[in-house]
Amino acid sequence: MNRISSRIVMKNVSATVAVTVAVGVLALFGASTAHSQSAAFQVSGDGAIGKDSVQVGKDFSLDLYLSNAGPVSGFTLGFKLTGKNGLKSLKHLWPKDSKDPASNVTAYNGFDSTKYWDFGKLQKPVFSWDGKLPDSILIGGVSMNKGWPKTDKPVHYVSIAMRATQPGSICIDSAYIPPSGAWLFSPEPSPKWAGEYCVTAVGGKAANPCNPCNPCAGKSKKKSKK
Repeated sequence: MNRISSRIVMKNVSATVAVTVAVGVLALFGASTAHSQSAAFQVSGDGAIGKDSVQVGKDFSLDLYLSNAGPVSGFTLGFKLTGKNGLKSLKHLWPKDSKDPASNVTAYNGFDSTKYWDFGKLQKPVFSWDGKLPDSILIGGVSMNKGWPKTDKPVHYVSIAMRATQPGSICIDSAYIPPSGAWLFSPEPSPKWAGEYCVTAVGGKAANPCNPCNPCAGKSKKKSKK
């Protein structure tokens, strides 16, 4: 195992331990009987075509929207990325020179700070995060103070930057990722999840720029003989 691989493994182990601690803290809280949280994905970016399709060869993000009916003191959510209909891999869009395997996972609206999660910030260990599907990620956080306040509607909190390199379907679904087990919100129950969300990756000009109506640059039409 080379040095970079060793660092990635150790970083994932450390993050997993942190999430394990988070789960231990979560276990101390009670849960109500209401079930009014929600979790759903959408696509955005240059490569997005409508709500559920993307262009092969163009960058896009899978955006996680969450809502909660009351203050949340901690949570864990596991997801698995898979490919269908001929798609076997994708490209994670890591920042240049980044050594963090989860650096293409970005949090928004206070989710990646101690504003909500003051017990070690947001944790996001990834597993087999190399684009050769399946890939998995565990997202979690714990607050010892105010926590994550109530949201009146779903809010964009997390994005995963990627690019489809071939036609097919990129799918994301809830997943069991040890040691956290099932999805967990505290003190509320885990969010409602509509099930597997799939994005159709379609070919076109990004994948095949040459076509009769749009000749490739550098190629000229043959002149007719006079």
